[in-house]
Amino acid sequence: MKRWFSFLFSLVLLFLIACKNHPAENASVEKKDTLINTEFNSKEINGLYEATLPCADCGGIQSKLVLNKDFTYLLEQNYLGVKDTTQHIFYDLGNWEINDSTLTLMPNTPDTLRFFVKNTDTLKMLNHDGSVNTDSLASKYIFTKSTQQFNQISPALVSGVIEKSENMQITLCAWNKTLNVHFSPKSQVEFNKAWKSLKNPDADKAIFQGEVKLSKDFKQAEIIKTIGIFEGESCK
Repeated sequence: MKRWFSFLFSLVLLFLIACKNHPAENASVEKKDTLINTEFNSKEINGLYEATLPCADCGGIQSKLVLNKDFTYLLEQNYLGVKDTTQHIFYDLGNWEINDSTLTLMPNTPDTLRFFVKNTDTLKMLNHDGSVNTDSLASKYIFTKSTQQFNQISPALVSGVIEKSENMQITLCAWNKTLNVHFSPKSQVEFNKAWKSLKNPDADKAIFQGEVKLSKDFKQAEIIKTIGIFEGESCK
């Protein structure tokens, strides 16, 4: 009988110890996933970040995020394993800001994308409600800084105000930033044809929609394809 009571006492003691330690483990997890209120200098953050995000119907989304010093950004997403006949490379352009440890991408749409700045080399993509992702795929949403220079692999669809002059320039609507423009002989012919279709073909400015490739310093735009030229002198 004494052995039986001794055995029961040992079980109760182990149960109490387990209950005591369990909240501490939960507290540790909660502390780990809480956003830390740390200020980062924007000059430390800019650069190229890369990640391969999970994808339900492809081999992963190869993502490259460029944060420029002028607070503009470009996000390139390549859906791996998709047939070449299907469009699988997409671009998003906009502006970015950092508040404490939260980095926010502000595209030219109502949607926003937020990251937790873990350190100057690591960005952790947050959920749409701004919370930290803690599921089994959480590690897949971490962007790490690359030492490589960004090289755009496909033309990006953009719109902007283009000024037709000897030194042609375009102000991209997504960036509100003016870039120098150049063409290939083929794209120049296509552009001129679209411009002549304006009601006032002698206009100095018009709204451009088409595909461009950006220079590595993001100061020039090569027009690859003109989709349309429309009357107007402002993105708004």
